Amino acid sequence: MFSETKIINKMTQLQEFIENMPHGKADEFRNRVVSECKISQALFRLWRNGLKVPEKYHSTINSIATDMFGATVFIEEGGKQ
Repeated sequence: MFSETKIINKMTQLQEFIENMPHGKADEFRNRVVSECKISQALFRLWRNGLKVPEKYHSTINSIATDMFGATVFIEEGGKQ
């Protein structure tokens, strides 16, 4: 049960981050993630709606979030950001 909770938390981190970002910044954030991760807008929407974001994209997304908002999206095991 505990490991399932960890997986669900990982899956919702992007969702929660987008819901709590400043008004009007979601489009800019999405466009940068799509461009820098070289993914489609459709894939980004799937991630936003709860599909697990592969680990290989976490550092790029965290870098964009840090640049735009001074915060990270994905918190690694043990609380590291």
